[in-house]
Amino acid sequence: MCGRFSLISIPEEELERLGLILPDTFVPRYNIAPTQPSWTVLAGDESLADATDKARAQPAAKVTSAASKTATKTGDAPAIAVQTAVRKPGPPHRFTSLNFGLRPDWAKRPIINARSETLQDKPFFRALRPCLIPADGFYEWKDSIPYCFTTDRFLWFAALADHSGFCIITGPANTSMRPYHERMPAIIHRGKEAAWLTQHAMDTGAVIVDWDIALRPTPVSLLLNSPKNDSKDVLERP
Repeated sequence: MCGRFSLISIPEEELERLGLILPDTFVPRYNIAPTQPSWTVLAGDESLADATDKARAQPAAKVTSAASKTATKTGDAPAIAVQTAVRKPGPPHRFTSLNFGLRPDWAKRPIINARSETLQDKPFFRALRPCLIPADGFYEWKDSIPYCFTTDRFLWFAALADHSGFCIITGPANTSMRPYHERMPAIIHRGKEAAWLTQHAMDTGAVIVDWDIALRPTPVSLLLNSPKNDSKDVLERP
């Protein structure tokens, strides 16, 4: 799963590349946890209302496709195929603050992740809108020790949203992540962010999502364990 991440700053180069304007209310976040707000990036001026109404009516039933079964058996990173809600052209991209976690009526707790292997089989996820989650890094635990995972570039997570919030797409861990956790967030290839946001019929695998990205773990402070701790102190080495 991917349940904690940071967004301390967004490089100016990334903002220019995607045609984004940093919100005046942006503040560094060191420990973003479920139910808390974070910045997301949406395409154009589309409304989230259509996706919300459609997703609310969808059951949580799971139907495993042949492609999903094959990916599960082989361990390969599966393609992500999502039919999105009604789309209206309207670039440029824009920032929107949404809560981390979707809250459909039938869910007992917020849905923070969507598994790439079964994404195409669930009507609830097909009704949502693709979005991007900007991040400096994300956190996972091993033997009760929290680690911050980063790489040599800024991260954009593939995610889905409605007006209630967003969930991050995850896939099987690659070789750099596997010693620490069996799952990892879907990180978009540099230059493919717009493709994730604007395709009408999402059919994305390794072409858009960088499943092989080399992730670098760094142990951090146990202060990270509490979502209330949201300062640079959480990044201190133990």
